[in-house]
Amino acid sequence: MSPKQVQGGAAEAAVHVRKADEFSSDAHAALDAGRFDAAVSAAAIAGVNASDAVTLARVGLRSASWSHSDALTLLQESGEPDMAVSLGTLLTFKNPAQYQERLFQESEAREAVDVAAAMVKRARSVVPEARTVAEATVPGGLRRRCGVRMPRAGVRCALVAGHAGPHRSH
Repeated sequence: MSPKQVQGGAAEAAVHVRKADEFSSDAHAALDAGRFDAAVSAAAIAGVNASDAVTLARVGLRSASWSHSDALTLLQESGEPDMAVSLGTLLTFKNPAQYQERLFQESEAREAVDVAAAMVKRARSVVPEARTVAEATVPGGLRRRCGVRMPRAGVRCALVAGHAGPHRSH
């Protein structure tokens, strides 16, 4: 693990899928409202979160580097070359949408939103646990609901002070 990477597992991957979903929804809403730069920006953030979800699920790591090219490398190493290409496409739009004196056209925004939506769909297929509930331990021995179902034995936990045992799903 490089110092520019963060370890995680299924619960963290599911959080990133949820974030990717939210930003993808925002990107669609911005596109529908004619706010094309906002759509491109939200699409890029959705793509980054989808990427993080996939690499966490595949290799237990996500990039924490300021350089998004490190995320591209990690996607390649995770066996997701197509997703790396998609993220690269979104990253070429990110800085112009957020910082440059250039306004995006509807066709460019639509492309970014479509690429992000495909990445989120892929992340959901790689992190199927993102649809249910999982176990995560937080400081002080609390357990919290994370929006993920752990693949092992259907173990579920909810936020309960001092609760140490899992709930079995049926």
